[in-house]
Order: sequence, then C-alpha cells, then structure tokens
Amino acid sequence: MLEEFGLTLKEFQEFPDHHRYTKRDLEFLENIIRQISPEFVLTTEKDAVRLMDDSAQLFRQHYPLYYVELEARITDGSHFSELLDKAANQQ
Repeated sequence: MLEEFGLTLKEFQEFPDHHRYTKRDLEFLENIIRQISPEFVLTTEKDAVRLMDDSAQLFRQHYPLYYVELEARITDGSHFSELLDKAANQQ
C-alpha cells in the first residue's frame, strides 16, 4: 500500500500483532536503521506508542518516527453481528 503512494521501502521488519518490544528487538531495529540511514522510520500507530518510550531513543534522536493511521470500516453489518453474537454466546 505504501509503495502505491510513491514511497520506496529500504527495509521492512514485521513483528507479531501486540508484540512487546524487548531490548534485544530495539537493538536489532536500531542496527538496521543505522545501516540503511533512512530519511524516517514508519510504523503503525499502535507500535509507535511502544517505540516512543525511553528504551527506543534512537528513533527520536536521529530519525523521525512517523506512523500510519488506519481505520476499520464495517461494510457488511450482518456478518459482524453474527460474529458478535457468537462471541457473546461463548462467555
């Protein structure tokens, strides 16, 4: 999607959803960032919060950290209602 908007990705790293970054993860990312020297670092909105704490200083000190805001839209309410009903009945 980002390449469709004209961005050239120098590197892409993926972590599992709801990942809690360890010191080792941050060191790994910082090493990659130092090697490729990007204009900026781009992440998801959720991960930006995790990457802005004190343990991720490189992101703030040397490279701008931007995030993509994503919005979810439910286009078929009937299917979503079924999923909610199923989840409610499992409790």
